[in-house]
Formats: sequence, structure tokens, C-alpha cells
Amino acid sequence: MTLTLNIYFDSGNRATFSVPIATKDEFATKWAPLYKDLGLTWVPRFIEGVTIPSAGIETVLDELERIKSFVRNGTLPFNMHVDEVIYYADRLDNITMALQTIRNNPAARAEVVAL
Repeated sequence: MTLTLNIYFDSGNRATFSVPIATKDEFATKWAPLYKDLGLTWVPRFIEGVTIPSAGIETVLDELERIKSFVRNGTLPFNMHVDEVIYYADRLDNITMALQTIRNNPAARAEVVAL
């Protein structure tokens, strides 16, 4: 199963666009050690699937920035090779950009789902 971030710009049930995050296994084995070390609260909930209300967007963006900062400081998290770190850094950028598109839109919402 793949964890995907769905972005909705209206009250409909059809996602406007989606951004892949990781497979559930990758998330559990590669992301989990990092979010535990950084004391994150929202990102760990991605594995369960979660709706991110507009009030939570800033907190999620902050947590993603903390992960990106850790990765960009040259620390190789999760016993990864350099090419894997680049791959996950790109994923983090894509997730961040998607959430930034709705940060000031109270009618919009984001949802992490397992497909």
C-alpha cells in the first residue's frame, strides 16, 4: 500500500491532486526512526491515514521542514544511501509544496490515505 497526500480545494470528495509519500513499509522503516527522534506529532499519524484540517497545516509544514533540515544537514537518516536521501528529500519538497497551496484556504483540506 502507498501513502498518498490528497489535496481538496472544495467540499467535494474528489481530490484535486495527489502526491505520493511512501509505501507503508518504507514509511514504517525509514521515516519512523526520524520522526521519533525529532518528536513530531502529525507526521507519525500519516501511516494511519489522517485528515489535516486547515488549522493543522502550519504544524505539519513545520514538521516537514524539521525533517528536511535534518536531511539537508548531511546526516544520512534511516541507514540510507545518498541516492535514497535525495529521493526522500524530493518527496518532502513535493509534500511541502502541495500543503503550501492550501495553507490560506479555509475551504481546502488535505488528507493522507493508504491506496
